[in-house]
Amino acid sequence: MQGPGDDSGAWLSPDGSWMLYAESTRNSPDGPPSPSRLMRRPVTGGSPEMVLEEPTGMDWGYTCPSKAGAGCVLLQVEGKDTVFYLLDLVHGKGERLGAVERSRGYFLSFDGSRMVVVGAKGHEGQMPDSFSLLYVTLAGKVRPLFRNSVLGSMRNPIPSPDGKYLAYAGWTADSNVWILENL
Repeated sequence: MQGPGDDSGAWLSPDGSWMLYAESTRNSPDGPPSPSRLMRRPVTGGSPEMVLEEPTGMDWGYTCPSKAGAGCVLLQVEGKDTVFYLLDLVHGKGERLGAVERSRGYFLSFDGSRMVVVGAKGHEGQMPDSFSLLYVTLAGKVRPLFRNSVLGSMRNPIPSPDGKYLAYAGWTADSNVWILENL
């Protein structure tokens, strides 16, 4: 996508007809920050349309399950809480679904019936397995499926509609040190 703003967080709607993404306007370094918007664009092509606009400085996010007919979820940080709302892809923010004490992350199940919320308390640092993919049963039993490291990790895993495959973004970091003398 090309446009006047910074686009990020692309996600498909549950029925696969819309691509959703966050857009913010590029500002000059000394200019005031601008609001950010949730946009949608038909996957078959066409013009983008605004779903909602969030005030400047609002910490927010969204996710959609993979199952057609399931609802998307909008989250907003409001004070000390992370508040979840139903997200209507035409009208924007819908009914309040619930709230938890500020969280570090959340993941929606394939069919949209369950949500995992990662709390912030006690999780301020990163442990060696912080970015690993785990299988967690409803009884709380945990089994690692894919191990990552802090320098290379799996991000935003999304299951295929049949649940047999997993798509994810890979993230890596590398650095070099140079010594410059006699400048």
